[in-house]
Amino acid sequence: MKRKSSRNYSLSVAVPFFAILVLLISTAVLAQAPGAGRQSGDASAALASTGTSTPAQAEPPSTPWTDGTGRFPAGRSHTKRQDVNPMDSNLSFFLPVVLFDSGGGDEGGDFRSVAVADVNGDGIPDIVVANHSGNTVGVLLGNGDGTFQPPMTYDSGGPNPTGISIADLNGDGKPDLVVGLNAGIGAVAVLLGNGDGTFQPAVTYGLGYWAAFGFDVAVADVNHDGKPDLIVAASCLDVGGCVGVLLGNGDGTFQPARTYDSGG
Repeated sequence: MKRKSSRNYSLSVAVPFFAILVLLISTAVLAQAPGAGRQSGDASAALASTGTSTPAQAEPPSTPWTDGTGRFPAGRSHTKRQDVNPMDSNLSFFLPVVLFDSGGGDEGGDFRSVAVADVNGDGIPDIVVANHSGNTVGVLLGNGDGTFQPPMTYDSGGPNPTGISIADLNGDGKPDLVVGLNAGIGAVAVLLGNGDGTFQPAVTYGLGYWAAFGFDVAVADVNHDGKPDLIVAASCLDVGGCVGVLLGNGDGTFQPARTYDSGG
């Protein structure tokens, strides 16, 4: 009788113990379930709505600089906004136009070529203009702020100047002018510079044809003797397009032109 009572007592103690153990295990499993975070978040939100402060939850960092693989997208700017195009705003990158007299007189608007260089040695760019109808070369000294002084004009050495180039032709360190002439009396003219923005009278050179109309000029050492030579693009009678080459003597003068068919 005593053993039966003892056994019943042991069962009465063990059953609640196992029930509590099962409850604890079930609670631990539920805590690791996927929905537990949401329930915890809902509880935190409920507490926050009643005025109780809760720690801020950090959001996962976004990666706007990558293509999702951890690499930078090829050919795209590393900026957060990929849809911005500065050319879409139709911005104006220049100030309004400012006009300056080229020195061509009443017909000064008919100029054919322009060149930019520091012709007076003050470190400020100047403008040189071939005034086609005015038969002059206009020199506009710069003020350094994008504006220019009134033009000083020089005889171009022949009618209808069309092309112009600036280079040191006689090795004195002073810029000189080369002018292409659209006339049969001379294909190219040379105005040696004085270094102060003024120039000596023009000396003209022909291309060897009766009607040689110069259109454009360039300066380069084409025979590797260290002396500048002149190249003139022109139209020659009975030839059509031609190229005149005048080898330089190194002192600002040039040998008679050799003319070549331009091939067109």
